Order: sequence, then C-alpha cells, then structure tokens
Amino acid sequence: MPRPDAIETYSGLYVRPLALRPEDVRLADVAHALSNTCRFTGHSRVFYSVAEHSVLVSRRMLRAQAFGLLHDASEAYLTDVARPVKRQLSGYAEAEANAQRAIYMALVGFLPSPQEEVLVEQADNDLLVTEGEALMPSKGKDWTVEGTPLVPCPQLGCRPETAEHLFLQRAEELGVRDGR
Repeated sequence: MPRPDAIETYSGLYVRPLALRPEDVRLADVAHALSNTCRFTGHSRVFYSVAEHSVLVSRRMLRAQAFGLLHDASEAYLTDVARPVKRQLSGYAEAEANAQRAIYMALVGFLPSPQEEVLVEQADNDLLVTEGEALMPSKGKDWTVEGTPLVPCPQLGCRPETAEHLFLQRAEELGVRDGR
C-alpha cells in the first residue's frame, strides 16, 4: 500500500508530490500526465492540453527552449491550478518551485538562470493571449498583457495521445532525457 502522501505515476512509481526528488521524475510520466491535463481548468471550447501548450511555448522561444517545454511540468505531479487560485493557495508556490527544481535537475541537469525564467514567462504570457482568443468563450477579450501581440500558431487542440507524442518528440529534439 502506498504512503498517504504519495501518488502513483503513469510508470508505476509512487512519488511524494510535495517532496519530489530528481530521482522520482520520469519524462514519460510528465508527458503522459500533461497530455491528459486540460488547460484553463477544462473551460476551453475544445480539449487543449498542458503538453500541447508546453510544446508551443518551447517553439516560441529562441533559447532556453527545454525550460519552455518543461515550465509547467510540476503540474504532472501537483495538477494544473488556475492562476487566480494558485496565487491564493498558501504553500502552493513553494511546492510548485520545489517540484520544478527537481524536474529541471532530472531532465535538463541544471536550473534556468533568472534571465531564462523571464524568457519562459514572456513566451508563456504571449501564448496565453493567443490561446484565449482561439479557445475561450470570451475570445480572450481583456486578457491582453500590455504590449503582447497574438502569436501565430496552428489550430489548437489535439487528442491527448497526439499531445503526448508531440511533447516527447520535442523533448528528444531538445535533448531532454531522463537522467537515470
């Protein structure tokens, strides 16, 4: 029987999301979980996974693309939480940061620099505006972050199996692999 503070991952490992360690992280677990996790707490017009979003963020970036691909990887272990809720949950930011550190160390081998974190956040916000316009009932009206243009991208929303494949393919292109 697993510990009460552990979850079972796609690969069959039991991990403690609130005490995630690099040796707990498997690329296949991240890809599978993110491909089955719908962005916008499932309120988009079509299913749009965190994995698909992550691939597009990484492609939006000129450098630090591996960090763009993995920027939401903690959600594979902690689940996706809407931004307004995430900001108000006591302890969530720390848990997310701890999980992200473990994931980056396991899959990239080092942590992003502060400048790379800014690039990831910018690409994530740029894509958010486009996603809102393409996927949300409001068409993203009033979502615009000042100065953020719409990002040209393909039709959004693919099946989880396709998103998982795209995520793993992008990881391979970027040299992201399990470090075990």
